[in-house]
Amino acid sequence: MEQSRRKGWSLVALDLGVDTTTPAGEALASTLAVFAQFERRLIGERTNALAVKKSGRHAWSPQISAGQGSHQDSSDTSLW
Repeated sequence: MEQSRRKGWSLVALDLGVDTTTPAGEALASTLAVFAQFERRLIGERTNALAVKKSGRHAWSPQISAGQGSHQDSSDTSLW
């Protein structure tokens, strides 16, 4: 919003009652932008979850390549 103000343009959507030249309109437009970004990120998470599900792996378990053992060294006491 700040960049648009510096460049000298604004948005007036008569059917939505949004006028970014007013503080209320700027707040509404900013709120709508935040929720749009939120929705884009949710779509990305769902897409990734579906890809993981279709691959047959869990998101939290890395693939182990051939030759790698699944046991830890007895001196390693870390959980991760």
